[in-house]
Amino acid sequence: MKRSYLPLPGVIAALALVLLVATAAPISAKDMPQAPFPQALNLELPAPQAAYSASFESFQEARPFFPTTSLPSYYAVHVPILMYHHLQYLNPNADYVWRTLTVAPDQFELQVAYLARQGFHTIYFSTLIAHLRWGAPLPSNPIILTFDDAWRDDYYVAYPILRKYGMVGTFFTPSNYMGCCSYTLTWPMVYEMSAAGMEFGSHSLEHPFLTQQNGYQIWHELVDSKWILERNLGKPVVVFAYPFGAYNEYIWRQVAAAGYGAGASVNAGSWQSMDNIYGLNRTTVPYWESLDYFAYMVWH
Repeated sequence: MKRSYLPLPGVIAALALVLLVATAAPISAKDMPQAPFPQALNLELPAPQAAYSASFESFQEARPFFPTTSLPSYYAVHVPILMYHHLQYLNPNADYVWRTLTVAPDQFELQVAYLARQGFHTIYFSTLIAHLRWGAPLPSNPIILTFDDAWRDDYYVAYPILRKYGMVGTFFTPSNYMGCCSYTLTWPMVYEMSAAGMEFGSHSLEHPFLTQQNGYQIWHELVDSKWILERNLGKPVVVFAYPFGAYNEYIWRQVAAAGYGAGASVNAGSWQSMDNIYGLNRTTVPYWESLDYFAYMVWH
């Protein structure tokens, strides 16, 4: 039986088509080259103030316009960082965990509208980092709104409300959650939100308890997730939020070594400083919170 062969031009065209599809697809962890684990990491980690990466090129270009010396490490600035997870309506019998991690959509809009009326200005973590490191100016009444875990509520509830009131948010996304199921963000959603001015930070690859991982696992959760977000969005990722709020000195030093400029904790509080730049305070907004209490929280 005579064999048939694909003509050479056809082979070239097929290979070109495969290459085009491959380059157009979102980048995932399997596409990442092996990230070297710093051999000296267990012995002598760099001080966080000295840990910079290519992510900070834009900061360093602007740095001559800021004071040449950093603010004192004990300097603190009032910048509330609010933490949201789910934005949806709950059944009356919802348990404490759901009520702690959820805000009703109408309540969320009331909160954002209050911030707009009171003259609050939402800022990026990159803005706060530049202020704490180099004295870059902040607007009056700065505030950061954060959204954890890449729930689809971010796109259908938070994103349109923020745009309605001329505000921005920071979305902490576990990179491997993207499009994994019907209730998480997809890459097209993230592309749209990023193009509209929303900030994205890393929340690891798989949202593990980092304090229960070994050094290599921690390092790749930090580096791979940053790499995936930066390659897909074409923007630097400058902040990491600790899954479950679990971290220790070893972990935050790895966050610094991986090139992040800050780390976001779940420790309540509205004052931020260089002393806690890898454990910035964030306050959870729960389901039951009244607007009066919300106002007290953001002003204190």
